[in-house]
Amino acid sequence: MSLRQIASSKITDNSVGASSFKQPRGQRTAIDLFFRSLAETHGDGFAVVLSGGGSDGVLGSRAIKEAGGVVLVQDPGEAAHKAMPSAVIADGTADLVLPVAGLVAQLTELARDKKQLFSFVQAAHNSEDIVPDEEKALKSVLDLLAKRTGHDFSKYKRGTILRRLSRRMQLVHQLTIGDYLRYLREHASEVQSLFDDFLITVTAFFRDPESWTALQRSVIGPLVEAIETGEQIRVWVPACATGEEAYTLAILFHEEFERRQTQCNLIIFASDVDESALATAREGVYLTTISADVDEARLNRYFRQEDDHYRVINEIRDHLVFAAHNVLRDPPFSRMHLISCRNLLIYLDPELQERVMRVFRYACRDRAHLFLGASETADGENFEAVDKKHRIFMTRNFVGAGESCRSFSRFPPADLHGVKRDS
Repeated sequence: MSLRQIASSKITDNSVGASSFKQPRGQRTAIDLFFRSLAETHGDGFAVVLSGGGSDGVLGSRAIKEAGGVVLVQDPGEAAHKAMPSAVIADGTADLVLPVAGLVAQLTELARDKKQLFSFVQAAHNSEDIVPDEEKALKSVLDLLAKRTGHDFSKYKRGTILRRLSRRMQLVHQLTIGDYLRYLREHASEVQSLFDDFLITVTAFFRDPESWTALQRSVIGPLVEAIETGEQIRVWVPACATGEEAYTLAILFHEEFERRQTQCNLIIFASDVDESALATAREGVYLTTISADVDEARLNRYFRQEDDHYRVINEIRDHLVFAAHNVLRDPPFSRMHLISCRNLLIYLDPELQERVMRVFRYACRDRAHLFLGASETADGENFEAVDKKHRIFMTRNFVGAGESCRSFSRFPPADLHGVKRDS
């Protein structure tokens, strides 16, 4: 019996330890757990996916990539068991796909490049200054990206931008930002690759389970109880990525409907700037490795298994509308009872965070709630804490909306403007 069958490995600080599985056989995701712990503990490491069965490793590879690491995958044609490397490739997470000998050579070169980029990578982690010539080149990179894609990343948190940029620099073997700028100008496809890297977010069903339980207890339950007959419950999930957070909310509301033996009119607007992520969200199809985050009862009730995937049932999907939308630029959705925006603010500088707070307050009705990620908080001008530990906030009275109202009054409400309900 292998270690993978009886225990999972997890990195803590500078050690690797083993722990017993909580999931039954067939739902164990040892590689995901290992990669996720690597991402949390050491950030921008290397994930190497070799021969193996199933789709274990996909979610962990996403976490490595989000943290600024690189994902190397064995060519499935060479692998004795091709399912695992094929799953990472199909997910779009693989940075390099090569035979094992090629992976060894590339890993050596990447490690050498990373060592030469050490001071730059340290600046990324500590948000430190870089030399003036590199600072000028960085501005030019962001200007070029804005011109080609229409998205301005100049106000995103500096550490995030430098970390994601250093990842791309390693992959294309450019050791200064000036060199990378020249490479970017000469290779049109690299502009899209950099844009995609800047948009990387890690999401999961029921991420931080205790917080979701608190939200259901203190917000969802009371809202369902208090809603008037015929009134629509309106929820917005900005930066929804591939949809897991939005579907989690729909499941929690549905559980509340069943608990109270009622049926409410619920609509969840889920938006993002990443069209490819939205395509996944609209499909509502996920790898079986979500069993690490979704318990068996919910899997059986709200998902239908199709080969090596789970599909969200129509009863849940019918509550959602997915739309391409930039929360920093486009008119906001309106009259919301709840906004769930977890782990977007951590990527934005204080100026953009303040702007987003004004947008959210404008989108909310009075006594609406805001649900944020574990490392985020809401400003005291627009929201007050209801549960600081679980990042649940409530709107303050909308007095003297001033600049926020003037900023958005010329726009029609975003709601279903040009957006069709997903079927």
